[in-house]
Amino acid sequence: MRTLVIALALLLPPAAAAEATQLSYVDQGQVWVSTLDGAQKRAISGPAPVVAPGESRAWTEQAQSDDGWIVAVARVSGGTGAAAPTRVWSPDGAVAAQSTLGYHGAYNNGSLAVPVQLDLGPGGQQMIYTYSDMVYGYPTSTLYQGTWATNTSNSSGEPFDVPSLIGSSLVGSRWVGVNGNAGTNDDNVVVEAAGGQAPFSTTFTPWFHATGAWSVDVAANGSVAAVIYQLDNNSPYALGLFAANGVGAPLPGPSCDVPAVGGVHAVSVSQDGRWLAWVDDRGLVTAALAPITTSPCPLGGAPTVISATGSYPSLGATTLATPIASPATGTSPARTSPSSPSPSPSKPTVTVPKTVKASAFAKGLTLAVTVKRQGTVTAIAKVGATALARATTKAKDAGTVKLRLKASKRLARRLSRYRGKTLTLTVRAPGGVVAVTRRLR
Repeated sequence: MRTLVIALALLLPPAAAAEATQLSYVDQGQVWVSTLDGAQKRAISGPAPVVAPGESRAWTEQAQSDDGWIVAVARVSGGTGAAAPTRVWSPDGAVAAQSTLGYHGAYNNGSLAVPVQLDLGPGGQQMIYTYSDMVYGYPTSTLYQGTWATNTSNSSGEPFDVPSLIGSSLVGSRWVGVNGNAGTNDDNVVVEAAGGQAPFSTTFTPWFHATGAWSVDVAANGSVAAVIYQLDNNSPYALGLFAANGVGAPLPGPSCDVPAVGGVHAVSVSQDGRWLAWVDDRGLVTAALAPITTSPCPLGGAPTVISATGSYPSLGATTLATPIASPATGTSPARTSPSSPSPSPSKPTVTVPKTVKASAFAKGLTLAVTVKRQGTVTAIAKVGATALARATTKAKDAGTVKLRLKASKRLARRLSRYRGKTLTLTVRAPGGVVAVTRRLR
């Protein structure tokens, strides 16, 4: 990696860290916060801002700093992050900054599908986000990958670019990520060199090797490193934990795999290394961590499913999910129920794998649709304005029908270009219309 230095203006005031650890995440187009047991939740964002009439914009990605600041991005369904609205909430829930997401114009005319991942620095001052985009050309194609950094209070400018740093996150103000150019046996998990110029330096040093590493998150106290990895293209993404003695210090040895269900899509480690949040086929789950020994990782109890549809989990010092005692009575005022909106009793339900590979459309992706009465069921799979596949069937009575979404031969040869992009599955059936989104692998 080339050595560069970034100096970003410090425009937001620092805040004292809150005492408790809570979870922030995205669910059904809004930003939520929850206690670790899921007992108390609330949405803090409200609907996403509308930039143009008729657009389907929602809060799609979010992250929380170690000290409880939260940032989110509002993208159009299936669209890129370029110029998408951003918002920052302070630990007390107030909106501290609003801007739009910048992009590097030299890459594919700025049309990269960003952000793949997102993280926020202390005090809510700077954010980083990773990108990945395959630009096809003849006779060669180019894969652009890396991480961008920008000020949250003025994120609309062209961000600072660190090519080939993927799956990145922040430990305080230090970057940790995966070197996309590392050799097969090299230490591919890297960390920003200590003593770099504030707030960021792009001088990185190798830390440790994790085969097939795709993403990394580290406890603020440096006790645990969590790595999402894939051994080969036919294996699901797994989650490994590595015991650590400090960020960048030699690992003491113990590591283990988290007993996930299906593929793992995102992970966050609490600042003290005692809690873990991740997304797998059950949805967004949390679990207490026990000392790392051998696989599977020992957990401090059964995982709690916070939300079947939650994504982009981030553990931090926010306390926004906890009711605040009334000064007059000493009791906690009621807050709006955090439960997801209940579906209409006649509305169809759609079952689709949590992990969807772009290549699945070559042979056909199977959807299971449950309807309450007979009628025609149609489904369409789209990435942006491109329809990957369509299918129609007839439900003879109430129950479950299956549809197979298969791309044409012409499109099947180009499915790999859609990896990393947002897939929208829209199903129209007796009782209504249901839309499901997935990020294609």
